[in-house]
Amino acid sequence: MGCCVVIAKGKLYNTMPFPPGTKQVSYVYYLKYDASQFAFDKLFDYDTEAFDLFVKSPGIGVASSGLKPVGDFQIGGERYPRYSVKGLKQYQRLEIEFSNLPRVRRNLRWPLTFVMALGLLFVVAYSLSKRRKGPGVPEEEAARDAQSNAKEELLRAVADLDDRYEQGNVPEAEYQRARLELKSKLKDLMARMDWKEEA
Repeated sequence: MGCCVVIAKGKLYNTMPFPPGTKQVSYVYYLKYDASQFAFDKLFDYDTEAFDLFVKSPGIGVASSGLKPVGDFQIGGERYPRYSVKGLKQYQRLEIEFSNLPRVRRNLRWPLTFVMALGLLFVVAYSLSKRRKGPGVPEEEAARDAQSNAKEELLRAVADLDDRYEQGNVPEAEYQRARLELKSKLKDLMARMDWKEEA
């Protein structure tokens, strides 16, 4: 999925269509902290079948009303304590308190030493029902709606990139590379949609 993900304004946009059925989305990010405790707050945009948390550093405390420890999990030869919660509803909030975090030297800005690996199984049927016009919409029309949404997201990502470049926040070489990549994805998407619009 790395080929089809655009990061814009702190959000991940997947430009691939979400066909009917279930899809698994996983991503990893690091959290910066400067104290021995850290509060993490996650709002779910969709009904989510499962949320998993893997903690890298031993001894870190994890407290949450929703997450339950489910044993260790092996990733790349290392064992990670795993916490999980199932059956999260749209707009439900999950709060996690981390304690006993390793000390960080202020001048180094090290990322949080544990990895937040979020395994989200979206209930795609629910999200697609939001996009569909009615309960009897054929799969082909639902897929076309998803592609149309992906097109809009790509266009927004191009516009955001242009804005950041004009403000001097993106070096020219990076801007040209990223813009070419976005335009290429947009062109491929348009070809799949069999539309004759210009990218």
